[in-house]
Amino acid sequence: MAEIVLVLDSRLQEIAPLADRVDEFCGSYDLPPQFAFQFNICLEEVLTNIIQHGLGGRAGRAITVRVALEGPLVTAEVVDDAPAFDPLAFEEPDIDAELDEREIGGLGVHLLRGMMDEVSYARISGHNRLRFSKRLPD
Repeated sequence: MAEIVLVLDSRLQEIAPLADRVDEFCGSYDLPPQFAFQFNICLEEVLTNIIQHGLGGRAGRAITVRVALEGPLVTAEVVDDAPAFDPLAFEEPDIDAELDEREIGGLGVHLLRGMMDEVSYARISGHNRLRFSKRLPD
């Protein structure tokens, strides 16, 4: 199983270098650019929410990101020590509602569920663990 594991500081500036690594990882398996793009969109959304909301924008906290080829899937696991938050416990946003009538939030989880084939959350030993996977293209 091939993988990359990075421990990021809880700063938004850490996201772009991670995206470069994911692009390299996907490229090394000849995955199409759209595959890496979707994976990076989801990682950016998850990490931004952790940093801004879960950790209140405080730098100096570790966020571990693992991206691995697991059989027919590429899987990402994001682990942080922010307060417990299960993003999958919330209802899907009403994307058909008028913009001024929509509730704030939930679009990132909507993107994650729409772009990935599998998404799961667990709280283990005081850490949030969000896993998401996308099947390899045929």
